[in-house]
Amino acid sequence: MNQNVTVITGAFWGDEGKGRSSFYECLNADICIRATGGANAGHTIVYNGQKYALHLIPSGIINHDCTCIIGPGVVVDIDVLLEELNSLIESGIPDIENRLFISSKATIVLPVHKELDRLYESLKSKKVGTTGRGIGPAYSDKANRIGIRMEDLLWDDVTLCAKIKALIETHSKTFSAFDFKVANEKSLDFNYIYATLREYAVELEHYIANTQRMVDNALRSNNKIVIEGAQAFKLDLDHGDYPFVTSSNCNTSGTLSGAGIGPTYVKDVI
Repeated sequence: MNQNVTVITGAFWGDEGKGRSSFYECLNADICIRATGGANAGHTIVYNGQKYALHLIPSGIINHDCTCIIGPGVVVDIDVLLEELNSLIESGIPDIENRLFISSKATIVLPVHKELDRLYESLKSKKVGTTGRGIGPAYSDKANRIGIRMEDLLWDDVTLCAKIKALIETHSKTFSAFDFKVANEKSLDFNYIYATLREYAVELEHYIANTQRMVDNALRSNNKIVIEGAQAFKLDLDHGDYPFVTSSNCNTSGTLSGAGIGPTYVKDVI
C-alpha cells in the first residue's frame, strides 16, 4: 500500500498557517484536497507579490501543476465559490477549469441556512458566536438527509423539485414554530431557489465530478496528495472546546474521512 498522503491539521483554534503550509507542500504535489468545513474557513496566500484570499478552493490551485478537489465533506456556498473562481482567473492563475473539481457528494449551502443560523443563535441564552454563513444548518440538513448536494444540480427537474420542496417544507415549519421572520424572503421561495440552482448547474457542471474515483486512482499511482485542513483540533465537533466548536470533525481523522482517504495511506501529518 502506498503511503503518499500529507495531512495539514490545525492543533489549536485556527489561524495556524495551514493555507501557507499547504501552498508550500503543494509545490511538488499532484493533488490538493479541501475536505471539511465551508466558507467559514479562510486561507490567505501571498505569492510573487500577489495576495490570494481563499475560503473554499484549496491553496494548491496556485501551483500550476496541481489538481485541486473540494471533497465530499465540505459544505459549499456557491456564491463564494464563484467569487473565488473569478478572482483567481482574473489574477492570471492558469487552467483552473481543468484543475479544479468539486465532489458530486458535497452539500450546498443555501440562503435558508443563513436564516436558520440567525434563528438558532437568537434562541441561545449563551451565544456561540457563529459566523452566520449557514455552515451548521447545512451540516444539519446533511445529517437529516434533506440536504441538496452538488450532484442534485445535474438531476432532472422532477428529482430536483422534490428535493427543494422537502427542504422548504421542513424549514418553513421551523420558522413558523418560533414566529421568526426571515430577512431574505427569497430564501423560502421555490421559484427563486429552483432558478438559482439551475444557474449554478450551468456555471459549475464542468467542475462537478466523481472525485472519489480520482482520489483512488491517485492513491494507486503513488501520486503525492496534500489534504488541506480547515479550522483546527480545538474547534472539532467531538474533541474541541464544546460548545464553541465548528460543525465538522476537523481533526486529522475527520479531515481524512472528509477527503475519502483511509489512514493507512498517510505518510505525514503536519
